[in-house]
Amino acid sequence: MKRRQIPKDLKDKLKPDSKARIMILLDDAETVRNNFVMSQFLKGYLEKDAIYDNL
Repeated sequence: MKRRQIPKDLKDKLKPDSKARIMILLDDAETVRNNFVMSQFLKGYLEKDAIYDNL
């Protein structure tokens, strides 16, 4: 396992006794599927549909 260092600009903001919550985002099958579905949905979006964006 490769150990990563805290970036210097962030490390300077932390106190020695600070607690941090780390979030790791992975491209799993669900994320890939959701991105595909969204891209396919937006392919059907036409310029004339923009009139409904500000209702």
